[in-house]
Amino acid sequence: MTVNVAIFSLFRDSAGAHIERYKRQMAAIDTTGFNVHWYLGEGDSTDATYNQLCDYADGDNRITVNTVTTGIRRYGSEVSLERFKCLALTANPLLDAIMIDGWADYVMLVESDLIFEADLLQRLYANLPDKNSIIAPMIWIDSDTRFYDIWGFRKLNGQPFLPFGRAWYADKMPVKPFEVSAIGSVVLMPAEVIYSGVRYTLEEVIVGLVKQAAAAGYKIYADGSTHVRHP
Repeated sequence: MTVNVAIFSLFRDSAGAHIERYKRQMAAIDTTGFNVHWYLGEGDSTDATYNQLCDYADGDNRITVNTVTTGIRRYGSEVSLERFKCLALTANPLLDAIMIDGWADYVMLVESDLIFEADLLQRLYANLPDKNSIIAPMIWIDSDTRFYDIWGFRKLNGQPFLPFGRAWYADKMPVKPFEVSAIGSVVLMPAEVIYSGVRYTLEEVIVGLVKQAAAAGYKIYADGSTHVRHP
């Protein structure tokens, strides 16, 4: 049976090498057994990001591009309510489009600046514990010397993951998917989560989304055997 997957990614001031790397990685991703459509969101760019994404989508009906203008200044990787609001306002129209299309069986967030292997989708789907599960790979920075998404990933007790290296996590945490209370950066979830109206929140973005899903009965997992890097 073929599984339909909607991948969504957000872009801002990403023209040139950033978009080219994303395109190369998505062209290489192993989609055996999957139909994949891409939903790409651009917001508030001062460069040619939107035009380059439109060129990427030109002639390919599997790619949908949306643009928004929030007027919110650009922030770095920091905890900021203004930054979160910008991300939510950019992401949610993509989730609305996925729901309107009604085509997907699963939805996957992939942050546009990540580096991942071609088997990412295959591994995450294969490692889902059951049909009511949501899963994310482990996210590393600096050649595995630090865990990247220490804000998004939360243990079951609500405590954030620690900025320690891959060897520390390999020693302390399971290789098999283990239950957590929140995840981020890359998230594979049943499309029913989105069809039910769950969206990014202005206060917690993707973490707010998965918390809503957990409240609706979905279980959240980190996949200790699948790894992604932030450059």
